Amino acid sequence: MELSYIIFSVFLVVGKYDSAPVYSNINTISPSLSAINFMKEYGYLESGTADSDALYEKNAITNAVKALQEFGNIPVTGQLDNTTLKLMASPRCGVPDILRKRKNLQRNKRFVIGSKV
Repeated sequence: MELSYIIFSVFLVVGKYDSAPVYSNINTISPSLSAINFMKEYGYLESGTADSDALYEKNAITNAVKALQEFGNIPVTGQLDNTTLKLMASPRCGVPDILRKRKNLQRNKRFVIGSKV
């Protein structure tokens, strides 16, 4: 019984120290989700799949914030300061500030006109 207790304790200790977090030098930041959604909605950040939304690089987010600040005619700092947050909270019409080019410039067909079933 004591031997099984010792083996269990060893596995517990080894498992605890073996699962320590690994830090790497990844160039990403995690601003608030509402700020990311705002910048995607108004064209400052490109929309990706749902899996890739959290994988924006620090430079991409900083450039998006700078573009937003230039568009809003406020001091360009590249950081989400109070002035930028006020600009983001102001009422908007919903039209993106930056229009991204679509990959396929043809219209999306949703139905066929004049087809016979």
